[in-house]
Amino acid sequence: MFEITDEFLAQAGFGMLPPEAKEQMRQNVTNSVQAKITDQLLAAVGEQKLEEFEALLDSEDVPMLLNWCQGNGINLTEIVQNSMNQTMVELQTLHNDALNMVRE
Repeated sequence: MFEITDEFLAQAGFGMLPPEAKEQMRQNVTNSVQAKITDQLLAAVGEQKLEEFEALLDSEDVPMLLNWCQGNGINLTEIVQNSMNQTMVELQTLHNDALNMVRE
């Protein structure tokens, strides 16, 4: 559904990390984006349809899940994009704050 690429990390200011640190950063960012996607999905699904949604998740039937989301007015592409954008802003802020600390 999404991938944290070297280009994404570079745009956030973390392109020069050594390979091990970059891989750890990639894992941390992936976890952050997944958490944001989950939060936004749960908010979009709502309490009334939560059990139905969870059953689809448990079935791991991706096409059925995608169809269900579309049929219920949930735009997964938008949710993923918003989550990626939020994470990018957070990372850029973190990078800029770290640079400012070093400069002081």
